Amino acid sequence: ELMKEEIEEELKKNHEQGIEQGRINQLIDLVMQNLLPIETAAQCAKMTLDEFKVAMEKKEN
Repeated sequence: ELMKEEIEEELKKNHEQGIEQGRINQLIDLVMQNLLPIETAAQCAKMTLDEFKVAMEKKEN
């Protein structure tokens, strides 16, 4: 039973991380389409400008 709870908790965490990554990817897409300033996107992602730029570079590769 404990193992089942641990697995469920891990799945929930992975799901939440996936949603957050999808949100960041959407913000990156908006920046790349010049629909959203990079500063605003970084703020929406709760990241510094430098952190957001790194995320953009990772997505491009």
